[in-house]
Amino acid sequence: MRRAAVQAFRTARRTYFRGLLTTRVSPFSPTNRFFIAKSSSATARKDVSIQVVQSSMFFRNFSVAALVSVVASGVWYYERDHSQESRAVVNGTSFKAPGSNLSAPRYSTLASASASIPPPAQEVTALVEPAAENTKSQVAIEGEGFYLAALAEEVTLTKQGEDDGLSRMEKLTPDQATQKLRRMEQSYSIGRGRGVVRYDLVQIPSNNPIEDDHAERIVEIPQAVTKPKDGSPSSDWMFWGIFDGHSGWTTSAKLRQVLIPYVARELNTTYKTALADPSLTLPTPQSIDAAIKRGFVTLDHDIVHASVQKAMSDKTKLASTELLAPALSGSCALLSFYDSSSKLFRVACTGDSRAVLGRKAPTGKWTAIPLSEDQTGGTPSEVARLRAEHPNEPDVVLHGRIMGGLEPSRAFGDATYKWARELQEQVRDRFFGRSPPARLKSPPYVTAEPIVTTTKVEPEKGDFVVLATDGLWEMLTNEEVVGLVGQWIEKQQSKSTGNSRWAWAKSLAGNADKRLPVERLSPGGSKDGGGQRAPLRQQQWSVKESDERFVVEDKNVATHLVRNALGGRNRDLIRNKRLAKLGNQVPAQSNASGEHTGTLATASQAVDSNNQNATSSPPSEQSKQTPKINISSSPTSSSPQNPFSQLGMKQANGDTPTTPRINITPQRPVTPQKRDRPSSSGRPSSRAGETLEEWEDRTLCNVFKFTLGPGNKQDSHGHPLHYLEGTRAELEESGQELRLNTSLLDQALLEVATNAGKHTTPLQYLLACWKRVTRQFKALKKYGDEDPKYLIVKEARRLCMSYCIFAITMPDMFNWEPPAGNPLTPHLLVGPEEDNGVDHEFLMEAISRFSEDDTVQSALVGAVEDLSRKLANLSMNDNYKPYISALQNLVQYPPMVNAIVASPLFLPPSIPAGTLEAATLLGPFFAISPLQGDVTSNYFSAPSTRDKGYILNSQRALRMTLQTHHIDLLDITNKIIKTGREPREKTLDWFARCCNVNHKRRALQVDKKLVSSDGFMINVTVCLDQLCEPFMDASFSKIDRIDVDYLRRKPRVDIKEETKLNADQTASDIFYSKPAAGTNNFISEVFFLTLAAHHYGTEAANSTMSQLDKDLKRMKKHLEEVELDRHKFVNDPTQLQLFERAIKKWKDQIEKGTSYKYAVEGVLLDDLNQARSMQFMRYVIVWLLRLVSPQHDFPNKPLKLPLPEEQPEVFKCLPEYFLEDVVSNFKFIMRNMPQIITSTQSDELVMLCITFLRSSEYIKNPYLKSGLVTIMFHGIWPTYNRTKGILGDLLNTLPFANEHLLHSLIKFYIEVENTGAHTQFYDKFNIRYEIFQIIKCIWSNPIYREHLSEEAAKNVEFFVRFVNLLLNDVTFVLDESLTAFVQIHKLAQELRTSGPTMEQNVRTEKEEALSAAQGKAKSYMQLTNETVAMLKLFTEALASSFTMPEIVQRLADMLDYNLDAMVGPKSRDLIVENPQEYGFQPKVLLSELVDVYLNLKDNEKFVFAVARDGRSYKPSNFEQATRVLRNRNLKSAQELAAWTSLGEKFRKAKEVDDQAEEDLGEIPDEFLGETTPPTPFSFQKMVGTNGRTDPLMYTLMTDPVILPTSKTSIDRSTIRSHLLSDPNDPFNRAPLKIEEVMPDTDLLAKINAFKEEKKGRKIKDSNVMDETPG
Repeated sequence: MRRAAVQAFRTARRTYFRGLLTTRVSPFSPTNRFFIAKSSSATARKDVSIQVVQSSMFFRNFSVAALVSVVASGVWYYERDHSQESRAVVNGTSFKAPGSNLSAPRYSTLASASASIPPPAQEVTALVEPAAENTKSQVAIEGEGFYLAALAEEVTLTKQGEDDGLSRMEKLTPDQATQKLRRMEQSYSIGRGRGVVRYDLVQIPSNNPIEDDHAERIVEIPQAVTKPKDGSPSSDWMFWGIFDGHSGWTTSAKLRQVLIPYVARELNTTYKTALADPSLTLPTPQSIDAAIKRGFVTLDHDIVHASVQKAMSDKTKLASTELLAPALSGSCALLSFYDSSSKLFRVACTGDSRAVLGRKAPTGKWTAIPLSEDQTGGTPSEVARLRAEHPNEPDVVLHGRIMGGLEPSRAFGDATYKWARELQEQVRDRFFGRSPPARLKSPPYVTAEPIVTTTKVEPEKGDFVVLATDGLWEMLTNEEVVGLVGQWIEKQQSKSTGNSRWAWAKSLAGNADKRLPVERLSPGGSKDGGGQRAPLRQQQWSVKESDERFVVEDKNVATHLVRNALGGRNRDLIRNKRLAKLGNQVPAQSNASGEHTGTLATASQAVDSNNQNATSSPPSEQSKQTPKINISSSPTSSSPQNPFSQLGMKQANGDTPTTPRINITPQRPVTPQKRDRPSSSGRPSSRAGETLEEWEDRTLCNVFKFTLGPGNKQDSHGHPLHYLEGTRAELEESGQELRLNTSLLDQALLEVATNAGKHTTPLQYLLACWKRVTRQFKALKKYGDEDPKYLIVKEARRLCMSYCIFAITMPDMFNWEPPAGNPLTPHLLVGPEEDNGVDHEFLMEAISRFSEDDTVQSALVGAVEDLSRKLANLSMNDNYKPYISALQNLVQYPPMVNAIVASPLFLPPSIPAGTLEAATLLGPFFAISPLQGDVTSNYFSAPSTRDKGYILNSQRALRMTLQTHHIDLLDITNKIIKTGREPREKTLDWFARCCNVNHKRRALQVDKKLVSSDGFMINVTVCLDQLCEPFMDASFSKIDRIDVDYLRRKPRVDIKEETKLNADQTASDIFYSKPAAGTNNFISEVFFLTLAAHHYGTEAANSTMSQLDKDLKRMKKHLEEVELDRHKFVNDPTQLQLFERAIKKWKDQIEKGTSYKYAVEGVLLDDLNQARSMQFMRYVIVWLLRLVSPQHDFPNKPLKLPLPEEQPEVFKCLPEYFLEDVVSNFKFIMRNMPQIITSTQSDELVMLCITFLRSSEYIKNPYLKSGLVTIMFHGIWPTYNRTKGILGDLLNTLPFANEHLLHSLIKFYIEVENTGAHTQFYDKFNIRYEIFQIIKCIWSNPIYREHLSEEAAKNVEFFVRFVNLLLNDVTFVLDESLTAFVQIHKLAQELRTSGPTMEQNVRTEKEEALSAAQGKAKSYMQLTNETVAMLKLFTEALASSFTMPEIVQRLADMLDYNLDAMVGPKSRDLIVENPQEYGFQPKVLLSELVDVYLNLKDNEKFVFAVARDGRSYKPSNFEQATRVLRNRNLKSAQELAAWTSLGEKFRKAKEVDDQAEEDLGEIPDEFLGETTPPTPFSFQKMVGTNGRTDPLMYTLMTDPVILPTSKTSIDRSTIRSHLLSDPNDPFNRAPLKIEEVMPDTDLLAKINAFKEEKKGRKIKDSNVMDETPG
């Protein structure tokens, strides 16, 4: 871990190490790693004590397990025929590894071979590489100072020197490094023939004992458990684990001992559970993943919590210490699990170790597929998770670490991040523990729950896997690691001839090549590590990607990887880089072959044992000198040439004259990074006897690189000098002394700058001078104007700045014609530390001159404008970063910001959307995006040929780059906004312009040339989201600052033409024509701007992606159709060429569109940005609910439903997109990335959906309301091991949902019958399908059913309407589905029997009809299944609603009709081939129809309604249904008995009803219901004594009423049933409500008299429901 150096310092016992820690740790930070020899030798000088420091801070703890996981049949046969055992190779020794022939399920630790046969003991001798002049290279540590040194060979080193403050560390020789690399390597050959050929391991310890550990086990599983597909009697479970410990070794050791058993135990339980379930043969993938996670979490609980409970109850502190040690230290864990029967390879990752799969691509190269993702405080998904879990703790992730301390966000142990503060204080007081972290509030912050991935191993592609701790990945990318293994395999191929040991390599290797045989994700390689952190070699040491630096020297592939991680072919590369970091004076040197070497003895030092004082030599002599080091015995002063004195490090304070001092003389001219530093007093010293005039001359010459001597070409550092020929001539002519002073400086600067030469420019020269004179100025500043030297340097500095400004504003003054643009721009693009860069002091001085010189401000603003214009021509493919950095640097200065926003380019008037990105100052900076031009093709080249893994890796890389850019954009925006009122207002104006001119981005057809790009608008949206974060706290404490009157106070956001939530344009115009008093605050400004940005930015991009996906499918289909015409042009070469050209153009368009689609997906599927977006949308939700709550006091007080009938006018006039964006955002997240939604966000989201479905009159757009249903529908969809999705459990437990959800869904089910759109007939079925799924999810909750029964009793009309529509739907979809199956049966039979003899056109017509019927059946059958299931549920819960007079007869008729279709004489017409393709399950459908009958069996009205069905009721159908139910075991014996009894009830009711009708005789027509037009979905029935066809009820009326407009008498139940589906009078189509009908009392009296006369009370007295015998 990176904490190795800190651990070393903590354990060091020498006082000077402690002093070093507190003084300067950075030169030897843990990231500066190289090998140090642990050896010593005697010294020839008794007065010099030299100690070799053995500190872990220089050894990177590599714990690498490289697993080559392939199946090679030749190897298996060889092993089986010749050895029948597994062999292990440790340090070149081969031996039998235990566990090779397992006969029963047990654990066998193959890694134990390394313990049973230890490596041979060897004495590690401190050898030194050959170097020039027989010197040894060392790092010298003197007191509290570090520096580089070289000693003659006769000076030997000692290991101990307690009385001396000087210690030295030697660099390892190549042989020593190889010996150290191979000391802990292990290789195992697996001879079990079950997929794994061999695996190699290596560890490089950085401390003792090593903090990292590993474990490997093979468990043989019997056939009964895993059921191998190849029929083998058993299969293998193989485990490999690596454990990256930190803060001690105890946790990783604990994991080595027990993690695999814990996981195996859980897997065993899971498999046993699956075996006990007859519906399962093996556990589901989700349950296996869950078992692995349980093993991890259970073990961590035992380590962290169970152990502390035991320790607190144990009186023995020693035993308690042993219990607590694994809890107080920590460890990451990477465990892989391979099942040989399924060939599935699972990786469980907790922490920042990594697993990568290597697989052969069709090109012959290897591809790197990450199997895990680093889990650290710098991982966006982990940061989002932690911030969501700890919303009120802004420092939960600080500087990429958990609370600023621990880097891994998941780990075992680390109890200080898991224990409560009180418990930690108890442990501290009782034992030895540390104090709790200061930021500890709501632990746990760190979890051991792993993220599990599953990969299908493909042996035929030569798969292998590399598991390694973070040390390897800090030095190599995923692709480099995979390429190195591939390179190693190719090397072994050369050994395979005649050598059976390497025979397996033949099947894996390709052709040898100097380049790594690996597919690159992007040009130059995948610098992000396939979505992981970039290697430190790129971040810190700028080690370029070059395959030439790799080498194959090891037989162990894991060692091979580590060797190349530490430098590869260039053995000294990393070490030299680190030393250069320390001293900044170790230049690279090339050997004879051109390779860089790091031989410090010849790098930059010189040794002269005869010279006791280092002196400067003339340049001509210096270039010829050999490297020397001068060791003097100066007791007190530090040599000014000591490079570490320049770093400000303290020197030894000892007065002992024998303490050596080393002066370094450069071998050749070197440009120090820091030079001209003052002496220890802080003031540049004068030479002995030097006058002020002489000092002035020398200082000016040094600073400005002047010389008055024609022979002086270079200074003592090898820098060229500028000969002042003209100035010298004037001095000689005037007889003055040849000496410079400030009065001559003006003339000298003009002379040099004018003659700067063709290799430099005047400004380059002057900027370098500025840096030097500023250093002198700062050194003398504390002495003030009283010091004449300070006044000299101050004047020189003033003149230098003036000439810099002249060079920028008047380049012709120096006869210089700069290239087009501002002369300062190129210098802003280089780092401020560079000689030709613009540093802080320059900008401060330039800005201070704004008031006195307008040209300075114009020059700097012009440079910024030039930066913007040049950046407008670049993309993310180009080197854009310097432009971003330059603007970041400039906006740090408030006067500069004020000047920038005053630029006409900042926000030109009346600029169209299409040119906004290029024609405004900030536009090009926000335009940088992976969605630009050819950038998408760069990330996704040839996308149609790429697999999913490649696409996902490219998207991860894209997101990482974009996230960095978003951070930069926010930094720039924040600095501008915080400067003052004017910059803030101008910036908000710019954001508003971005939104207001892009309204057309939401049009149905978007012209890309007339609007801003997706990438630009997404960047704007993300930046505004980030600006909202400071006021979006979890308690909504600032939500009242969002002023609802903002939109009535000349808002920046233009909403005039936007559709409003529930107001027409006229009402909206009237409302907004009345301005509100007051002023707008910043929070309101940003809030409403962000809402608009989402609408025209990310949500528009989402719509673009959806439309693009449809267009691509259409284009691909068209291309397939066009390809069919190729045969027409085969004989015409010219036409064929045109055809091919057209096809290529079409394919290129598809490829380009596909690349763009993948890029947009990659941008939108950013966990971090979407989590931030959701947080903003949560605020919008709460703000909207606050608006509609009665006292506008939500969330302080609970929301009550239904909402008040009178809607707030301000809410009605809000733009519709305020709610539409919330709906669209959460629909997208629910569909694509539901795992990022937190429970707190879910509460408000569910409340929003329920509120506006329950009070749906608040929203005008029915499709917007349907989106609320869709959110909940996607929220209950099973995902991520949650069977009820993200929202399912919440819908069942949230009291607000329990009370209002079901009513809200039923209400919208009714409303959606008429959406007003031309597609409403089909839309309603889609929406109702989603409603059905939500109801099924909550139906198991008895609270909902209780509320449903209570409401049904209170609100009869409401539920009758719902039941009517449900019945309509069931009737329609059942009829459509069964009719389609009859057509399929008939057409398939015709084609089967008569197809060969049919005419071609007839056959084609039949086939097309068959295809149409099949499509219809598939479409409607899914709806049928769901609607029948709902009918079953609601007839059980709302039996009374289904037996209302206006409903019951239609229900009975529908059931009888479909029962007849299912079991009647024509039921064979439903037989089709492969019914499962249509979702048609006849047995299930019949069973559910029977359940509906049984649910209503005790209702007399229903029994008589079934019996009165003159069209479809047939007793034989009930008898046949009984036989089917019994034969197919569809019902229990109890249910069959109830069904038989119900059939008997129907028979008796039919007899009674027939008798009653016969008793009535001929009924007068005036007593019968009138004939009316058919209602939707009604059957045509045969009812009554005369067999007349009547679509309603042509029967004796029981409650006649008179319709008000047509004056027609009709039965009340008949007209009520009609009005449920049609709100008009059926006879004249006039609007009609049931309340408007009038009772026809006269007719009722006549009917009653007729009945009394004809029938008496026979029917009433028959008591058909009495089943008592006799």
